[in-house]
Amino acid sequence: MELIKEGKPTWAAILLFHKRPQRFLSQGVIHCGRFKEETIVIDDRMIEGTIIEQVEEAMDFIRKNINVKFAMTGKPAREQIWDYPLEALREAVINAVCHRDYTISSNTEVRIYDDNLIVWSPGGLPFGITLEDLYKPHASVLRNKGIGGSFLRHGMD
Repeated sequence: MELIKEGKPTWAAILLFHKRPQRFLSQGVIHCGRFKEETIVIDDRMIEGTIIEQVEEAMDFIRKNINVKFAMTGKPAREQIWDYPLEALREAVINAVCHRDYTISSNTEVRIYDDNLIVWSPGGLPFGITLEDLYKPHASVLRNKGIGGSFLRHGMD
């Protein structure tokens, strides 16, 4: 999984398994915010820990800060209808963590507004992929093989 190179842990290994990875990579966090307006913050959270823990905590933050409607369908359990599909949001957060450029000293961000939700990840497209490529079938280019491989093994793909 390319987590050890020349006998030393890679950044991926540190982000995945170290008890305090931010000691070595301060940018390896997810900064979550709930905004009323661009400068009016309702909730703010800097999520640290392993990147697997960060994904779970970011999803907790999102669920806490988006709306859910309960629909009675005649089934024993009510149906929960979220502002956004939780599966799509989880995929966006996982992709932001897996594919970000960790050499950039900025944080992964989740920004929630009344009318939109943004998941932002530092870095551009991987080498060899253009914006036009994204609109058609294209090869998957994994920027962080150790992180992507570990997430895949954890069923977080």
